[in-house]
Amino acid sequence: MSRTIVPGGPFDPSDPLDALAESYRRKVLGMALKGPIDPRFKKMTGQDQFAALAAGVSAGLVCVAFAQVREEGRDEMMDHLIECLKYGRVQAEGILDEAPASEGKTDG
Repeated sequence: MSRTIVPGGPFDPSDPLDALAESYRRKVLGMALKGPIDPRFKKMTGQDQFAALAAGVSAGLVCVAFAQVREEGRDEMMDHLIECLKYGRVQAEGILDEAPASEGKTDG
């Protein structure tokens, strides 16, 4: 990996990587917010709703990542994705900590 995502630096909207990452984050959130309009979603438990989202998003992410490397690079790519998830957690917690009490938080 030529550039490793490492937590610690503040979001910089003038950095092309940060700006594009924010765009992707918003697209994933938008996709998730559209879930409730799908009739299949309404028939699922909350746990199954989340499982469907997590399975779809993670499989899509891994497919896109694997398209970027040769087969022998897949293990390294998976290691990188694990680090990205850790960074994503830090970012998500920061976003949720800044959200008003009525937004973005659930009991679960």
